[in-house]
Amino acid sequence: MSKSTAGSHNHFILSKRCAVYTYDRRGRGESGDTQPYAVDREVEDLEALIDVAGGSAMVYGMSSGCALAIKAAARGLPITKLALYEPPFDAPLTAGPLSDHAKNP
Repeated sequence: MSKSTAGSHNHFILSKRCAVYTYDRRGRGESGDTQPYAVDREVEDLEALIDVAGGSAMVYGMSSGCALAIKAAARGLPITKLALYEPPFDAPLTAGPLSDHAKNP
């Protein structure tokens, strides 16, 4: 588990309603890293954490963690809900309800 304070406010708020698990991703904080690096290993880490946590989870990802959460859900991990904060994607708003607002702020 993680000793990091990143997201600690969210952890505090959410822990009043459900079990909250945080961890240091591979190569960060107190986590080790098996070389060579592979995104697949990070998805496997998340799968192991979900298994330990009871077999399914609501997953919150920040920044590059969003991409991992999306990849994990797309691979069929038992993720019941995703919450994504500041995913590192740069996509133009060319269609949909937000596109009109982006063109005419």
